[in-house]
Amino acid sequence: MAVLNKSNFKAWMQCPLRAWYQVHRKDLIPAPTPVDVYRWNTGQEVGRLARLLFPEGEFAVSGHSESCQGAVKTRELMDDQLVKTIFEASFELDLFRLRVDVLKREPEGGWHVIEVKDSTSVKDEHLWDVWYQVHILQRLGVDVIDASLAVLNKEYAYDGGELDLQGLFKQERVREKLADLDSSLSQRIKELESAITNDQAPMVAPSKHCKLKGADKECEFFGHCTHDKPRFWIYYLHRISAKKWQEITQLGIEDISEIPDNFKLTDRQEVVRSSTVSGKPFVSTKLADALGGLTYPYHFLDFETANPAIPRYLGTRPYQQIPFQWSCHVLYDDGSTEHHEFLHNSDTDPRQSFADSLLSVLGEQGSIVHYHHFEKQILKALAEALPQLEPRINTIIDRLHDLRKTVSDCYYHPDFCGSYSIKNVLPVLCPDLSYENLNIQEGSMAAIQYMRMIDLETPSQEREAIRKALLEYCELDTLGMVEILKKLRGLALENR
Repeated sequence: MAVLNKSNFKAWMQCPLRAWYQVHRKDLIPAPTPVDVYRWNTGQEVGRLARLLFPEGEFAVSGHSESCQGAVKTRELMDDQLVKTIFEASFELDLFRLRVDVLKREPEGGWHVIEVKDSTSVKDEHLWDVWYQVHILQRLGVDVIDASLAVLNKEYAYDGGELDLQGLFKQERVREKLADLDSSLSQRIKELESAITNDQAPMVAPSKHCKLKGADKECEFFGHCTHDKPRFWIYYLHRISAKKWQEITQLGIEDISEIPDNFKLTDRQEVVRSSTVSGKPFVSTKLADALGGLTYPYHFLDFETANPAIPRYLGTRPYQQIPFQWSCHVLYDDGSTEHHEFLHNSDTDPRQSFADSLLSVLGEQGSIVHYHHFEKQILKALAEALPQLEPRINTIIDRLHDLRKTVSDCYYHPDFCGSYSIKNVLPVLCPDLSYENLNIQEGSMAAIQYMRMIDLETPSQEREAIRKALLEYCELDTLGMVEILKKLRGLALENR
């Protein structure tokens, strides 16, 4: 028999097919990545800390099984008037299964549902989650008189001592918001209950809804649902709106190259379309001018950061980006290059040593080339955190040149498949350079591995292997920028 939980309901709200697959085709769910595991562990740690706000609480069930083995225990605890708060309160209703993070008995009678999220704000999907819980509880006859979301307080600054849990968390009452959702969500849960018992999967075509809310990635079934899509699928048309998506699909078009010449697109979308049709790169006549303002020596700069949910260092806040590594390639006017790097090695605040070492390498002359706006954001945050260095850091910011903007404004290759990420651009422009053979291939993994490297419980040999992998990854980012810029300079000369 199919069994449903609040995760399935949230999935249904995003895509009915996703929810159906979660229940009926668990074999299609990919194995969790290290990033998935890290995020899950983060949620567990945030939940553990939130429970400390209720020292009188008792567990109805332990472990992480979705089954409601604790339903009987939950009822026993609810019947015991001396029990004021229940953790992981478990319930069953027909197909539905439910665990409530915190179920608090109110002095005047009735219950208060508190859902804990490892987020710093209340999002739509969080409200769906709480609505599901309240809806099932009410159908079971539980008198729910209040509902709240407990999230991390992004304004909380760690003072270096014991965590102030009252400051770390903030609770937002959402009962009225749930009432506003009740009519529409009641219909959706009926649809879910009906569809999930059907052996036939609902018919849902992949589209822009495949991008998960609150995450820069697609759902776990995206590869399965899109395996037969063309290589230049319209999904990859730059910033395509829902309206434009509908207009194109109503024409029966899935491939970017089939979009008619007279179809109204943005300038950048038209570049993608025409380049895909011709099979040739687009090179803007403005490319030379875009690169003309650079001055030697060129400094190619890349940062790696970690953003722990629970702040670790004095003055830091939940999810604040903490820079721990930089790489810098320096290109001189004679064509020679130098490489410099920094990687903090201990579980101490890396920002001062990060900034000092960086400033000593960047000096006072030459353009500083980075890819996208991330490095600029980190430098601004460093200037705020280290006011004694603010004037020097601000001069660094004034020298920045965003290479991604140059690429996106002035160059496009069909093989970019709509993305200007350096992970897409580098192998196209510089096929001899690749991230494929690296043990660390993207920033989220770098952050996770860094946290493992500074953990003294990680074996020393493993810590050294992580250190080497981090240095290799960050170095490739800046070497890649050197080679991308060289390639762009050559293209600019050819297209004058």
